[in-house]
Amino acid sequence: LQTGAEFVGRVDFSYTTEQQRGLTNTPLLVQDAYPMLNARLAYRSAGERWEAAVFGTNLTDERVMTMGFDLSSLGFIASQYGPPRQWGVSLKYSF
Repeated sequence: LQTGAEFVGRVDFSYTTEQQRGLTNTPLLVQDAYPMLNARLAYRSAGERWEAAVFGTNLTDERVMTMGFDLSSLGFIASQYGPPRQWGVSLKYSF
């Protein structure tokens, strides 16, 4: 490890209770309670000139409904879901 270089970690956790995602309280548009866990570990060079990091989002791989529409009068109900578990690497260079 270079003098002045550092490892920086971050963990985010949240818990969301049950929520209704539609306007008409349709049981099919209820999002059950869920935990959400994200994490990141970065190495920053001395002087913070460059940084390399690994990260993960939605580490518990929760299926989370983000919105919904009750269009049952037209014969269907529509909903949208957030992204599944994701991993990645980031590199940053400042000049």
